[in-house]
Amino acid sequence: MLHLDAERRVLGVTQEAAGGREEVRLPVAAILGAALKLGSHGIVVAHNHPGGDPQPSEGDRGATRSLAGAAAGIDIRLVDHLIFAGDDCVSLVALGLL
Repeated sequence: MLHLDAERRVLGVTQEAAGGREEVRLPVAAILGAALKLGSHGIVVAHNHPGGDPQPSEGDRGATRSLAGAAAGIDIRLVDHLIFAGDDCVSLVALGLL
């Protein structure tokens, strides 16, 4: 996770979750707790798809919506959610999903 200030400069980088090959849940409370601790105005979350397909799953989409809503409730903006797979990267903002 990237933590950004009001001018979108990087305040810090944290890792809030790790998981298995099939699923990683976004720990919303831990993510937002870290963001509050660092004084973040915006965050960028990222994860990988080891299977090789960077397209967001329905779970990715739902988790992103939940995180964006919770973050907005405390005046933090979810700037993007990036998914990496091999040499590819997909941005949920670029896909129009955020």
